[in-house]
Amino acid sequence: MNPTATATTQVATPMGLVRHPSILHQLKQRTAAHHRRLESEANIWPSLSCLDEYRKLIVSMFGIYKTLESRLQAVERLSIFLPDVGDRWKAQTLTRDLAVLAVFPEPTLMCTDVVAILSVAEAFGCLYVLEGSTLGGQIISRQLGAKLGLTPENGGAFFSSYGPRVGQMWKVFSERLELFCSGHPECQEEIVQAALATFEYFTRQLACNKIGVMTRGV
Repeated sequence: MNPTATATTQVATPMGLVRHPSILHQLKQRTAAHHRRLESEANIWPSLSCLDEYRKLIVSMFGIYKTLESRLQAVERLSIFLPDVGDRWKAQTLTRDLAVLAVFPEPTLMCTDVVAILSVAEAFGCLYVLEGSTLGGQIISRQLGAKLGLTPENGGAFFSSYGPRVGQMWKVFSERLELFCSGHPECQEEIVQAALATFEYFTRQLACNKIGVMTRGV
């Protein structure tokens, strides 16, 4: 979730190239501690040790993504600034993984303090976390194949995300985020705060689900 970013970015305008403080650089620096905490508390790697633990992890991710994406989809004008946002939803992929794994989520122990995503800026902050996670997901995807024999076709589609297009999808998102900030520099702090809140939400939610995740296998 920590992509490489430079301190400034160049944006083409009718007056030529203009240098702006890079929002990606700010996000990387200011979310670093939250990112490390999430990685240490998410319990991802132990969840790859056996199929039952992996099922619980996918149920947790389904609850998180379904909640966040429902809020992102309600943000008006987001698609204007990120035209391919409809190709980035993961809840549908998680639903397919759960079906393949024969798991049907029951009501789970969910944290109640959900991230507020009401503006395009807040949506970009949340998506920074979601889209950044697809980069690390490639490592997890390889481990799923090695440890559990799971591929994108038999229950491992979520962590594979965009497959070979991961790098390109991140590049497009990064460019759109920088372009949005070049036209709305007053929104940078709002974006950062939304990213921090999203990291915190992931950490809280996964901690809640460690207490108890109710699933039903068929």
